[in-house]
Amino acid sequence: MGVFKTYDANLPTQLWINGRMLETIGLSLIVFLKERLNKIIYFISILIITTLSIIFIFLRKFPDCFIEGKGLTGFKIGLEYIFVIILGLTLIYILKKKDSPKLFLNAYIFTIIFTILGELSFTLYVDVYGFFNMLGHLMRFISYLIILLGINSKFLIFTIENLTNEIQIEKEKFKMLAEHDSLTGLYTRNYFNEWIAQMSKNVKNTTKDVLIIMDIDNFKKINNRYGHIHGDEVLQFVGKKMRETFRENDLLVRFGGDEFLIVLNNIDIENV
Repeated sequence: MGVFKTYDANLPTQLWINGRMLETIGLSLIVFLKERLNKIIYFISILIITTLSIIFIFLRKFPDCFIEGKGLTGFKIGLEYIFVIILGLTLIYILKKKDSPKLFLNAYIFTIIFTILGELSFTLYVDVYGFFNMLGHLMRFISYLIILLGINSKFLIFTIENLTNEIQIEKEKFKMLAEHDSLTGLYTRNYFNEWIAQMSKNVKNTTKDVLIIMDIDNFKKINNRYGHIHGDEVLQFVGKKMRETFRENDLLVRFGGDEFLIVLNNIDIENV
């Protein structure tokens, strides 16, 4: 191929087969080990295998993969079929599991399919400039393009999911603030109005509820004499005692100012 002047076509073929070996290992380990795969160990292992392979190739200790005038060696063709078998098993495993986002899953499936087609094409060529070698590289290019698009789609899905989760959290937080009084922790007047509207639609409700209305005596005098800070402390104290006194299923509402509502659910007036 002319890149390394003192080497024939065997060298680039050896480099290619090592690259495809690393790709096959990578595609398969990511699927089979997934969360159990330690990224640092994985990276170091791939780096060591790559380095040793290149050293063996340039020291001419790696088995021949292509012989001028004869074509591919049995070693190279055998490795290609091993890659096809490993990738085929990986594809079957993915199709059974289906535990990844659909866009990324489809990209991964088609990447493996085109990689397998490429490997099969690489077993057929005799001339490094021949049709099947070109076809194999075309299949590989398509597989790389698909996995690139899949990675981008997974990143996009991850970003959208994060944004959706953040929006949901903010929505729940604002709902909490809208439904609960920030000072006493009791339900707000707006929540009570919505609750009443909902209860009025449920005309078949046969439970007996009791509504209690109360306020704090002389609360205005407390504010005037001791200030609003101490007035707020009184409201907080009343809210705390209400939560401690009434049942969990009772509705406790700060209706406004020093006015409170208590809805005792499912109880007779005689037992109030």
